[in-house]
Amino acid sequence: MRVIMLTGDHPATARAVAEQAGLRVTPDALLTGAELADLDDHQLDQRLERATVIARITPLDKLRIVERLQASATRSR
Repeated sequence: MRVIMLTGDHPATARAVAEQAGLRVTPDALLTGAELADLDDHQLDQRLERATVIARITPLDKLRIVERLQASATRSR
């Protein structure tokens, strides 16, 4: 099991909260809603493999992320 923080908060706020919660946030582990919008599903799947914090996202972004993670889990079985 892996924890990914999804939030509408500013990336700096999200990083601080994640680090306080014990999540490791490397530069390539932080993704923003603006970056997410530019990714196709395959690219998003690749980014989600190493993401720990995804900030400045909308409820629709969260739905897309959950759907991609579910699809990835199904493919891994």
